[in-house]
Amino acid sequence: MTLKELDELKVYQSQIRMLELFKIYGTDKISKDEYMEVYDYMVNQSIDELMLSKLSTKELKYAKEKIQYFSQISSEELRKKIHFEQKENNYKNLSMVDSYILHIISRINYARNMKKLDSEIKVHLEENDAMRQRSFYNADNSYVKNNLKL
Repeated sequence: MTLKELDELKVYQSQIRMLELFKIYGTDKISKDEYMEVYDYMVNQSIDELMLSKLSTKELKYAKEKIQYFSQISSEELRKKIHFEQKENNYKNLSMVDSYILHIISRINYARNMKKLDSEIKVHLEENDAMRQRSFYNADNSYVKNNLKL
């Protein structure tokens, strides 16, 4: 075997190991060491890269088309789709391509929500600044009016 083939074999064996650990992850069948092994794997590995490595060219094309579609629907419709896939369909039953699509559209939804939150915060800060300026103005004018009456 070449070094490249050995590296591929090592990666493949590691993925098989993780598959077995993921099956028992979150149950009482997993040991503390196995739990930490899964945790370390999740921290150090890109879920995107792993999912992409498992998709065929045809599946990837399909996923990109679906992601493009979902990225153009309203935030409310997108939220409903994500909720439906996560709750109603049972995430475990999704195919790899559907899981990948859900993963990406969840990110899109998160980004939209963060943008909306940033916008709302900006509006509140502007309102607070306007109130502060009015308060300073009123306080300053109140002092001048009170002194003129004397």
